[in-house]
Amino acid sequence: MFPCGCSLIALWDTSYEAKPYHIFLIFLAFTLGATALNIFGVRLLPHVDKTAFIWSLTGLVTVMITLLATARGEYQPGSFVFGNFTNRTGWPDGWAFIIGLLQSTFGLTGFDAVCHLSDEMVRPSINGPRVMVGAVLIGASTSWVFLVVLLFTLKDFDQVISSSAGSLIEVYFQATSSRVGVRPFILYPGGAA
Repeated sequence: MFPCGCSLIALWDTSYEAKPYHIFLIFLAFTLGATALNIFGVRLLPHVDKTAFIWSLTGLVTVMITLLATARGEYQPGSFVFGNFTNRTGWPDGWAFIIGLLQSTFGLTGFDAVCHLSDEMVRPSINGPRVMVGAVLIGASTSWVFLVVLLFTLKDFDQVISSSAGSLIEVYFQATSSRVGVRPFILYPGGAA
């Protein structure tokens, strides 16, 4: 897999093939950009944070609306989305469920930054816990709604599980039925999209 920078290059040149040093150069660009922002642009950080927050939520809503609109009414039934448990891990169902919870906790760790910034906060004993709970509530609610949309719009579960492009890209492709609509999300050449 390679970062979004290589995916952007692949948008314009379909014959482009990422080399390891390309990925490293993009990594360096991101790292140096973040370093320069933290050294020289500290006053810009609140604006960058607000922009990133708005951009993330806008992007999430845009993707969900696009998936629901392009699925053309071909949705999974509610019994599949809310009442089906499929375990293909080889572990017993209880263990598979518990192990599956690990990935979902990563979306709820936004409260960690508050701990590091509490000494710079006004009334940290009151505002710190509020922000922590708010981060978990926003992360839990948006990720739950996004997951429900993904489950309603996928068409072939077995194809999603076995896709070489990755499960998320395969759900996007199944919902949109468009290689062009999925192209910005292609992580490496030769994927399902």
